Amino acid sequence: MNTHIRRAEPADAPGITRIIRAAWQEYNPDVFPNVIPKHMTFVAERGEAGIIGFVDSFATQRDEDDAEIRWEVDWLAVDPKNHGHGTGTALIAAATEAGRAAHATVARALVRIGNVASEKAFEKNDYKPSPDVLALYISDQPLKELRSVADHRQSYLITVNRLNDTAIWIEGEITDRVLQQARYVIGVRGWHAAGALIPRSDRKLLKLVEAEGYKHVANYRQYVLRY
Repeated sequence: MNTHIRRAEPADAPGITRIIRAAWQEYNPDVFPNVIPKHMTFVAERGEAGIIGFVDSFATQRDEDDAEIRWEVDWLAVDPKNHGHGTGTALIAAATEAGRAAHATVARALVRIGNVASEKAFEKNDYKPSPDVLALYISDQPLKELRSVADHRQSYLITVNRLNDTAIWIEGEITDRVLQQARYVIGVRGWHAAGALIPRSDRKLLKLVEAEGYKHVANYRQYVLRY
């Protein structure tokens, strides 16, 4: 039976939520229907089964002159009962073309270490893996006071509205100041969390991030495509 890929609509939120919970049993989010039209989210449908997979994608950009537009392929999931039919590969292709249409210069995905199926799907779409293994650190504990702010010319706080939350990604130079500032901002704005990707090989930086109240979630590898 053929699989149909189409852009998602707000009414698809329950179906997307069902796929997330089927793919990650330890994860129990609710997708916000109002966010879907603001993103380029695609669903895969197959006959009476309905939605069997989805991918979410959107643009991010650093707050600096001439910053490139990066296309985030942020979430990819296929119902485990429907693996092995190229659905993930087709969803990635749709999201990647959306980034091209949005005039992004680069597309990026984070693939959890050990997720061989996703690795192969991105490679089939000409994404290249980065050599570094990256540790994702998250803090959902806001700071109530902030004594100083980070150098915005070196450190960047990128607001990210995902399908189920709003978070801050920390990029550039990772310092104690920017780690604290991110936690302060999520408290002021009532956002979900602040996060950073840290090379596993940088033990000094790993210790700093942990000392500033961030917890290790999982290890990832970046997959990148240049348009």
